Amino acid sequence: MIQSFKDSRRYVESALIAEALAVRKAVLEAFMSNVDSLLVLSDSQTLVKLLKTKGSRTELNNILTDIYYFGSR
Repeated sequence: MIQSFKDSRRYVESALIAEALAVRKAVLEAFMSNVDSLLVLSDSQTLVKLLKTKGSRTELNNILTDIYYFGSR
């Protein structure tokens, strides 16, 4: 099943933050639904690289922490 996730926030500081928020929403939904495997697709090369390397970036710290935590459960 392919599902698209978006957030209803009116303003975020950057497209990167918006993309990370959408990924976090998908990861949390998968976690709450006991999904074993999740494929994340993104047009943000920066975010994909951060997720693949478990990297960090100051403006994304809390969002990435949630993604890494719930994505590993």
